[in-house]
Amino acid sequence: MRNITLDDVEFFGTAAGGQEFLETAYYTHWRDPLAAMPDERMWEPSGPAFFGYADHPVIDTVLHVLDEFAHHAAELGVLRDLYPHRPTGT
Repeated sequence: MRNITLDDVEFFGTAAGGQEFLETAYYTHWRDPLAAMPDERMWEPSGPAFFGYADHPVIDTVLHVLDEFAHHAAELGVLRDLYPHRPTGT
């Protein structure tokens, strides 16, 4: 699995670009490699690519990332729902 840095990330200013980014980040860089990982790897240290989680088992890092994904996806949902009700002319 290749390490991803912020230098590798292109940020988008559109909903379609954001959706494309999430799908690529989730499937290509997260879900697919995770699914291919042997079960015993889940209990080994995550490694330096995961900074503060480097010494934690991979399963801890997985749960943390899934929690972050759910949290930020919920924030995007709130923004999406509120956008049509924003004040105009401001």
